[in-house]
Amino acid sequence: MRNKWQWFRTIFLGALFLIVAAPAATAHGEFVSANPAPNEVVTTFPTSVELVFSEKLQEIGSNKVNVIMVLNADGKEIDSKNTMVSGDQAMVGLEPQGSPGTYTVLWRNVSDDGHATEGKYEFIFKIASPKTTSTPAVGTGSPANNRSLTFGLLGVFALIAVGIHFYFKRRKIIT
Repeated sequence: MRNKWQWFRTIFLGALFLIVAAPAATAHGEFVSANPAPNEVVTTFPTSVELVFSEKLQEIGSNKVNVIMVLNADGKEIDSKNTMVSGDQAMVGLEPQGSPGTYTVLWRNVSDDGHATEGKYEFIFKIASPKTTSTPAVGTGSPANNRSLTFGLLGVFALIAVGIHFYFKRRKIIT
């Protein structure tokens, strides 16, 4: 009887560890959304680029550990070179542009847990003609999806618990 409970306790504690530890292990400041959004077509040039991440960003005095760079179609940097951070958001101002084209946003962040992530996306600036309107494209960012991982692990844990329950119930019926 004691051996059964040791086995059950080991399985239970192992599953509990997976549920608690796995989301923390994947918790980095992942890209959630932006303005302008990835692949968005804008007809008025933005005055800034604002990014939202899944975690609070780290600030280390005057050190710039969180950086946003914006490049025009010619590869020239057109941002103010002064990324500002507030909680889980970062923002950089842009120089006024008149040239339509594809603009590239490059970013690097360090979340409160000390892990760095980086990425890039593009948005398109088109001068609107009076007869047409543009519709923003749906963003193609890769938001952090820790909730689905947590629910998946909870599902695995539930299946293990149900299996253990029926194992002991069946053994009880047989004996």
